[in-house]
Amino acid sequence: MVRTLYAMELDHGLELYRVSSPLGVVGVVFESRPDVLPQIACLCLKSGNAVLMKGGSETKHSNFALYEYNC
Repeated sequence: MVRTLYAMELDHGLELYRVSSPLGVVGVVFESRPDVLPQIACLCLKSGNAVLMKGGSETKHSNFALYEYNC
């Protein structure tokens, strides 16, 4: 899903475009920061990317609670 964010004609026949396109899949490994799960998930959802996340054992309960709340 490529989106044009900005377009401008610089000269006759010369056009400038700023486009946005998703990376595809983003992988994130994070340790003991439970606030990272919703931040990364929202950024990837907004940008159209898939995400694979792995949290550390310290955040197991927080991550599971957030997962259960959203599903």
